[in-house]
Amino acid sequence: MDERSPTPSSLTQRLRRAAPLAVLSALTVAVTLLPPHNHHPRWIAAGTAAYALLLALEVVLPWHRLPAAWAPAPLLASFAPLGLVRHGADGAASGLTPVLIVPVVAVALHHGRRAVAAALACGAATLLVPLLLVGAPMYPLQEWRRLVLWLVASGLVGLLVHRLVSHLRLQAQHLSVLARCSRDLAAADDAREAICAAARQIAGADGVYLLEADGDGHLRTTGASGPRVPAVVVDLDGPATMAARAFAGHDLVFAADALTHPGVHRDVLQALGAGAGSSAAWQPVRGPHGALGVLVAVWGARLGALPAHVPAMLQTLAGEAAGAVERADLLHRLSRAADRDPLTGLANRRRWDEAAADEVARAVRSGQPLTFGIVDLDHFKRYNDTRGHLAGDVLLRDFAAAAAGQLRAVDTIARWGGEEFALALPGCALEDARTVAERLLAVVPDGQSCTVGLAQWWPGTGVAETLRRADAALYAGKEGGRGVVRCDEGTGGATGGGTGEPAGSRA
Repeated sequence: MDERSPTPSSLTQRLRRAAPLAVLSALTVAVTLLPPHNHHPRWIAAGTAAYALLLALEVVLPWHRLPAAWAPAPLLASFAPLGLVRHGADGAASGLTPVLIVPVVAVALHHGRRAVAAALACGAATLLVPLLLVGAPMYPLQEWRRLVLWLVASGLVGLLVHRLVSHLRLQAQHLSVLARCSRDLAAADDAREAICAAARQIAGADGVYLLEADGDGHLRTTGASGPRVPAVVVDLDGPATMAARAFAGHDLVFAADALTHPGVHRDVLQALGAGAGSSAAWQPVRGPHGALGVLVAVWGARLGALPAHVPAMLQTLAGEAAGAVERADLLHRLSRAADRDPLTGLANRRRWDEAAADEVARAVRSGQPLTFGIVDLDHFKRYNDTRGHLAGDVLLRDFAAAAAGQLRAVDTIARWGGEEFALALPGCALEDARTVAERLLAVVPDGQSCTVGLAQWWPGTGVAETLRRADAALYAGKEGGRGVVRCDEGTGGATGGGTGEPAGSRA
């Protein structure tokens, strides 16, 4: 495999690429300067000129435009000038035979196995040709033994260097993948989906899903990458499963034939494309305070064993995943705390202002009706004074939960302040909103009552104006006996289930 850049090289890059050839030529010529000096200058000059030509070609030629197979050509061709200089420096007695290993190592560092084999062949030819054409006394019969030893030693060194370099490159690629996955996790809007996508890429799996502990003794699916995954619930106290085993341990669990393995959710594996002979792995996700969940990877084809790099990379990713999940949950809690009333869990005033403005903008675009309301718990101060503030807090919480249960997902109820709550009912004209408000009258806990003032938003008006009208309707209801629904006088009349009587008497 050629590792050279496919893009045009700068002069510095070209000189760096020519460095091995320059070192080889300098070493070869330097050896010839050592005694004894039984040299043939013409052969040495020819070899030196050949080296200079190869160096020039290495620097000048646009190797990035040539086929990849041509990349090792200068190093392979360097055996020729080395052979010329060796012959000019008294052949076998020159001491240059060990230098023949240098281009082999250089090729092993930068190119693939085929190039290493070609370098060994060129080196063997450099030693063999003078043995056959010149012979003794310049190349005695002992050179045959030296040829064999050189070939074996150079072959071992070249292959070991190539294997080591390939392993280091593979590790660098894996680290690059992990670094990219870590950046993706940090930038992802949905950390759980990003975790599954990263695990799928690392493992080369057909599908990955994430199981997380729900705090009630179960693992539940919270993210996936690949085909759609059905909801999975694993009872940690029930029959033993592979997911529960991984969750309780620290190490990856692997099943070469997952569908026949006990404790496997076959419907999930099949949804991920697993058939007969599919494989799966379960990697625990553990944070500083214990296990958080399990990453499950599924391969459609059977694996005799996991690739050597996968367990370590999944374990590293699981550590990153634990941090990402905890960060995502913390951000969610902080975001929720920023727009939620801490006592009731309803939207707070800040969130209400945003939601009300959004609903008005939506009503302007769609032309749909929109009604706002204000709900006030009757005699709440008296309830607080006689029952205590803790009982008052319980009443507020219970009413908030009961009222939210009477509304649609698109409706908004917020704590307006004290014992008052604000309502936004999109798609509801005043009569529809009145029906909703009457349901709220019926769910006030502990025998208490509430009064509701409603006002329909009209184009050209704002939230504040509509709420002012709803507030006026609320106070009209308070003065009329409480426990009723009052509509803004400009758009409708009062109702308390049609009677204007207190909610307690209607109950």
